[in-house]
Order: sequence, then C-alpha cells, then structure tokens
Amino acid sequence: MELLRCLAVRSYDWNVKLNEIARAEPDTTLRRVLLALVSKKAEAQAKRIVIRALKNIDSLKVQERTFCSLISDYNISIEETLALDALQRDTLRVLKLLDDFLFSGNRDKHPIKVERIGEWIEVLHSKFPPEDWTSQHSLGSACAYLARMVPIVDQRTILSIANSSDNQRRDFALGMIVPHIPAITTDLLNEIASKRLVEMYVTGKIEPHPSPGDIATEKFISETVLPYAESIGEDAWERRSIEQVLLDAGRRHDRRYHAPWSPTARTNNAR
Repeated sequence: MELLRCLAVRSYDWNVKLNEIARAEPDTTLRRVLLALVSKKAEAQAKRIVIRALKNIDSLKVQERTFCSLISDYNISIEETLALDALQRDTLRVLKLLDDFLFSGNRDKHPIKVERIGEWIEVLHSKFPPEDWTSQHSLGSACAYLARMVPIVDQRTILSIANSSDNQRRDFALGMIVPHIPAITTDLLNEIASKRLVEMYVTGKIEPHPSPGDIATEKFISETVLPYAESIGEDAWERRSIEQVLLDAGRRHDRRYHAPWSPTARTNNAR
C-alpha cells in the first residue's frame, strides 16, 4: 500500500490508472482503501475509514487495518470526544489503532486536539493496572502524545493530580505523563511527588525513557535523587536506573553527576 501511495503522489499517469482501477473495483472495502490512497479526495476517504473504525472497530476489514499504518501521512483531524468514547468501549484495541495512525506518526501533526486531559487520564488509568504500564507500547505512545499536545494552561491539571498524594490517579499522571511534558522541570513537583517519581522509576514501575533526569533541576538531583541513591542496596537494576537519571540530568546541566557508589562521587557531586 505504501508503494501505491507513493506512485499515486509522484506520478500523474500512475494516479490516473490507479483511480480507474479503484473505481472499477467491485469489493467495497478494497475500493474505499484504494480511493483513500490515490483519489483527489484521499484525505476525506481516509478520515471516513478512521471515524468508522472508532465508532465500531469490528467493522474494520483487513485491508483497512493495513491501510491505517499510513494514516499519519494524511492531514486529518479527529474529534476528541469520538476518541474518548471509543476508548471507553474498547480500550486496548482502540488504543492500538490510535497508536498506529495517530500517536506514532509525524510529530508535527496534531490529529487530536487535547482539551479534556482530565478525562484522558481517568480513562487510561481506569483501564490499565500499574503492572501493565510498562508493557503496553500503545499506552506509552498515548501518554507521550497527550503530554506533547496538552495546552500549557491544562498542564496545571496534570501537575495538580501528580502533586496530590490522595488522588488515585497520582502515580499514573506523575509517572506516565509528567516526564514527557516539554519544557517543564521537577521544580513544579512537591517534595513527596519528587520522591515518588524517583521511586517509581528506580523500581521499574514506569518506562525507562524518558527518565526523571530529562526534566531534573540541580535541586532535584541534590535533594531527591542522590539521597534516594544512598538508600538502595546492591540491586543492579536500581543502580543502573539511578545512573541513567544522573546521566540524563548531567546532559541538561552540562556537568557530570556520580552515583554514591562511584569512587569519585563525594568530590565530583560537590562541585
């Protein structure tokens, strides 16, 4: 399908021929897909396939599911309400579908305008237990997309949840979304949330990338990460996780941090 799309876009003769084939195709599903690949109204055709899939994912045929991997090449937009309603009905399959043609596509395109971040967090948190947070690729993609797309004014909603110890969605917002938000730092987290973020990362409860070091301030490293590192034992995973946080933070701060077990830690971290 990708080859057909490329030929249709780059060659007028191929486009004409493929349009003729598409319009003569007796199979309705295949005709829809071919028209979405080559017709002048390709984006409208592609959007219709997506909307129909979100309304009833079982209606999606094999050819259309294959075509969905190319959707990110199109400039289409999807209503946020439609996506949220679909997630409520069939979370895992819809999220994988969205991951294929929206979340993992061109980072410069914004197919879903995020205006109800609280509802996104509520739906995703309610459908995925903590043990699934690092094993569901589509969930990670969705959280990264939400973090990139949420308006600055609504970042306060995420941070409010992340800083609320008594909020059941605290860990989800803190661990799965906050590290992906562009241009924020750990200074926006309170002391309890800061410690919890490090704990979740070091114990493998959240994704290894990005690490808290990507949003860390020097205060966060000196007052939260290094004291926490002093408390861990010989566990290799936990030590590597601390080292990754320090490495990522060091890149941000243009300096090198050393874990407490490093022979040069005391001298270098004091600089």
